[in-house]
Amino acid sequence: MDKQPTSRSTRELSQDTCPELILTDLLEHIAKGMGGKLSGDNITKIICPKCGKPEAWTKVADPSTIHCNRKNNCGASTHAKTFAPHLWGNWSERFSPTKEDPHRTARIYLRSRGLDISNPKNVKAYVFRYELEQKEKKVEPPE
Repeated sequence: MDKQPTSRSTRELSQDTCPELILTDLLEHIAKGMGGKLSGDNITKIICPKCGKPEAWTKVADPSTIHCNRKNNCGASTHAKTFAPHLWGNWSERFSPTKEDPHRTARIYLRSRGLDISNPKNVKAYVFRYELEQKEKKVEPPE
């Protein structure tokens, strides 16, 4: 990965970039933090989180799991939540609200989950569903 990608957390997001929101940061983590090298549609020479050898690989289009090529000695398949847990951390820290967009955190979170927030009716439905789920989770105190 020769180009230095800039972190998505410091740039404003267009309407259709959220599916790649974590993807961009994940690719950057694999390249810089794990030694990955771009090779066609794959990223190779990734340091395997399990055995520590630079023989793991993943697909550029879907780097959510990396696979160690050392099938006889390791052969691990590791999900991104294991080797890059910081990408699933606190959204309000990564995407803080601004004066111009006080709901930035919520907007980005919902879009990253593939929810259509372009229609205000959809947003109301998501909020209603969330509030209903929270009410159902509450346990009534004993009498």
